[in-house]
Amino acid sequence: MTRPDAAGSAAGSFDGAGPFTGLRIVELAEGVAGPYCGKLLADLGADVIKVEPPAGDATRRANGADPESSPLFLYCNTSKRGVVLDLDDEDDRGALDSLLGTADALIVDREPPAETPPDLIVAAVTPYGLTGPRSGAPAGELTLTHGGGLVNQMPARSRDIDRAPVALGGHQAGYHAGLVTALTVAALLYERGHGGDARVDVSMQDVMISLVAPLLASARYHETSWSRVPDRPPAMGRLKTSDGYVILNAFDDHHFELFRELMGNPDWCRGDEWKDMAYRSHRLMDIAPQVDAWALEQKRDDLYHRAANLGIPVGPIHDAADVMDYRQYLARDYFVEVDHPRAGKRRYAGWPYRMAGSSPRVSRPAPLLGEHSNEVRAEVSATGNGNPAGGVPPADPVARKLPLEGIRVAEFAWVWAGPYAGVLLSTLGAEVIKVEGPKRLDLTRRSVVWPRAEEAPRRIGQDAGMAFNTTSAGQTRNSSWPPRRAGATAARKPSTSATRWSTRAWPAAPGSPATRTITRLTAAATSI
Repeated sequence: MTRPDAAGSAAGSFDGAGPFTGLRIVELAEGVAGPYCGKLLADLGADVIKVEPPAGDATRRANGADPESSPLFLYCNTSKRGVVLDLDDEDDRGALDSLLGTADALIVDREPPAETPPDLIVAAVTPYGLTGPRSGAPAGELTLTHGGGLVNQMPARSRDIDRAPVALGGHQAGYHAGLVTALTVAALLYERGHGGDARVDVSMQDVMISLVAPLLASARYHETSWSRVPDRPPAMGRLKTSDGYVILNAFDDHHFELFRELMGNPDWCRGDEWKDMAYRSHRLMDIAPQVDAWALEQKRDDLYHRAANLGIPVGPIHDAADVMDYRQYLARDYFVEVDHPRAGKRRYAGWPYRMAGSSPRVSRPAPLLGEHSNEVRAEVSATGNGNPAGGVPPADPVARKLPLEGIRVAEFAWVWAGPYAGVLLSTLGAEVIKVEGPKRLDLTRRSVVWPRAEEAPRRIGQDAGMAFNTTSAGQTRNSSWPPRRAGATAARKPSTSATRWSTRAWPAAPGSPATRTITRLTAAATSI
């Protein structure tokens, strides 16, 4: 296994065991969601055995591809071993039962087998879940993303209200659902050492809804409109430059001041009234023509770098060629090179995370159809005793309700990505403490409600923001640790931290009480 250097050539070996080494996971799933879940666990060391029907996973033939060279299949099935079983055949069903007897977890994209070992973790990821009137109904990316409301926002800042919503590119419902399933399985594998087995029912439709949950809540409780074409669409957002597009969001007060500075402090938005968020929300479209005209005079990458250096949320809109040669990805060795016996040597997308202790790796290319059938059958036959293949055996059940109970997470994050991570961990039982600086609270606490039926925006109450913080215990501190909260154990330290922190979010001088508090909190964090 090799990583490419900046030029894309092999740079050296990348070996080492992952955190799930010794665990066996059986994958009885096709498409993207289940296989991507399996890939994430396999790339972290788990022995993932992919069970395919005689015709193979449907993604082997995606877009008319050679069954052994389909890019979608190759990417979603790295590091796995593959076996072929015809589940209409009694002997092959018996082979699956024997295989499950050696496994720690099972990933399925259908109703799970009626009988499985009692200590087996079973995770089902299906379009609509295993219960309800639509359970068992087929679905695809279009039906799931539209039914979940996500693409009702697409394209953002659309100028034509008659234009239909557009589809998201690729397989976003599948990848997001696979990620959620992998997180849940990982949490349950952790919990096995504390007793109990588990069944997981992931609805891809529910995953899509969770991604827009704050918008749903705001529409209901704040009576806002919810559309890709708001009553009064905001200026900025997607800006067209002379050679491409950027996404720029200068919604917060200090961001807009910096944006004015970037534009040269033009007369048409110089007044102090533009420092007020409610005023800007109401008047941004008045200056949209001037903003658009200014953007058209800029070069995409130059505008991106100048705005980013000022701390303004901004990003270039890349095409495929841009992505493959983007210097940020090259600097992080994001792409990995995998040599497949049929497809040859190709660059694959890597992982969107890095871990200091145990990094992911592609231990083998995606399997040929039935490549490891004889090998796995021989292993199962040799085991013969039905014991799990490895990992931590289930302990005696104890009085625990959720797999991450006992874990404390310190969350230094704003608005969306970090808080959403905190919600996922908290729903699995972790105690998540959201830490905010008193000089500039989370933007969702200071936002405005608009568009509404009223003519002008309405400021929301400090605790009425609709964001991903529903199960977090909030702390606003700049001078003391441990936090003082009713019911909290003062001496307890956090187990991990979710951070997306900026000095612009909480200005603190070196050695100040705020800086000392942050240092204590992050220094106490350890990996789950």
